[in-house]
Amino acid sequence: MKKVCGMLTALALIAGLSLNSFAVTLPVDPADLTEEQIAALLPEDGNGFLKSETLSDCKNSDAVTDGNQASAASVLVGDSVAVNFGGLLSINFMDLFEVGHNLRGYRLDAWNGAEWVRIYQNDLANGYYGATFDTVRTSAVRLTVTSLASATAAAIGEMSFTYQPPVQTDHEVLNVGYVTPSTYYHKWDTQLYNGKGKELFTRFTDIVFTDLFLFDETGGFNLQIQNRGMGEDELFRIDALTGSATLQGEPITADGLVREWQQLIRDSAGTTEDPARYWFHLRYAGGQSNTQAFLDPAVCEKLVDRVVTFCKRHGFAGVDIGWTPTTPDGWASFDRLVSALADRLHREGLKLSSRQLPITGLSDASLQKLDYLHVIAYDRSDRNDSEGNHHSTYHYTVEQIDRFLARGVEAKRLVLGNAWHADALTGIMGTSWKSVYSSLQEAAGGQAVDPGQNFLYTGTGNWSYSGPYLTADKTAYVLRRGLGGIFCPDVSQDITDKNSAYSLSYQTDRTLRRFTAQVQP
Repeated sequence: MKKVCGMLTALALIAGLSLNSFAVTLPVDPADLTEEQIAALLPEDGNGFLKSETLSDCKNSDAVTDGNQASAASVLVGDSVAVNFGGLLSINFMDLFEVGHNLRGYRLDAWNGAEWVRIYQNDLANGYYGATFDTVRTSAVRLTVTSLASATAAAIGEMSFTYQPPVQTDHEVLNVGYVTPSTYYHKWDTQLYNGKGKELFTRFTDIVFTDLFLFDETGGFNLQIQNRGMGEDELFRIDALTGSATLQGEPITADGLVREWQQLIRDSAGTTEDPARYWFHLRYAGGQSNTQAFLDPAVCEKLVDRVVTFCKRHGFAGVDIGWTPTTPDGWASFDRLVSALADRLHREGLKLSSRQLPITGLSDASLQKLDYLHVIAYDRSDRNDSEGNHHSTYHYTVEQIDRFLARGVEAKRLVLGNAWHADALTGIMGTSWKSVYSSLQEAAGGQAVDPGQNFLYTGTGNWSYSGPYLTADKTAYVLRRGLGGIFCPDVSQDITDKNSAYSLSYQTDRTLRRFTAQVQP
């Protein structure tokens, strides 16, 4: 048995525990029990019950695990593995190590001196998982298996329970949302335009306008407007600095549209001030995907000059650039553009970010030029049946971050991506979290939706996604790991009620505030 001591606050066992606003009522009033009485009422059930060492050399600040994956507990559906702390501990985090990928459903219960009380549930461990829950003071925790991927028993190698105090960082922790206001027909997603955007937009530190601005191998810098309400056809593409168009009798310019979008965000947020910093996403849309044009300093300078001018004209904090060449020459051209753009932006007090997979062909030098590297830890391309085809697991998140850390990128410059959409377990289809949530409500027959569910099996398609608890768990990981922040690639995919515990915006913001010593700006 392994024992780890660390900082822990002495929080009392509370009578009304809740996990992300899902209330759990304790039938026993903790005030009627002494710590000695609670410790004496430890249960003795559970398959592979894990006994802790004595706590004599620690000051009520232990993380207790079995510490030996070679002696993993073998569990079938209905079996339990429990950790007996031998005394009262305050805990709010579990690190779970599974040998293999067979655990498909489990719940955590804490012992309150009389019975087990639910504190957490989930449907996938995938090798390694970090679960956060509201702080509870307890003497034992039990994991019970509710589902397996096959008839084979799951192997629980290690369970570590800790108290995670608020993290004090030496950098701002970003909460970034990508917004697509390019739909002329709809203007904005209706949930953002009818007063439901206030909670959403005031939670972000940074907002990125995406699917709008394009560059090509000539150094051209254009604004594209699509009509998503009518088959996603392109309505027009104009020069971002000087171009204009007429649509349905209305004159359109890039300057006018940007001012309109910024004002709509202020209106939605209910403030006369900008609720967050603005960025814009700049993506390559030329005819030669592997062009070497940006090895030419003149072409580079032309594009960089225009982009920086546009940033300063509209008060953008920076540029988020995207391009995925497929040849070494193409990546070398992208390297040259990143270097030139970063140098010029930095001279102007502006910043540069980019969304990238660890398989990116950008050089280490280019990665160091980025102020923020937005890690695509979703839509995984290396799916296989042994890991359940889940497109954005906690385990996958950790793997992606580790790969960039191994390339020398500082943790505080890595911004973790958490998609608010689902992907099909087979194929490349996708759908929003709000659509999944609607299907879950229907399937539940009006009962409460399981916030720890990350799979949806239907007659028309099977989906994998980040549910509310997984979203909170990933956000807690950002702070535990000292990362630069978290981003969502499309904020319109959240449910309408942004104050619901089922809202992924709510879960992200709540967890950031909960585990950050200083309130987020």
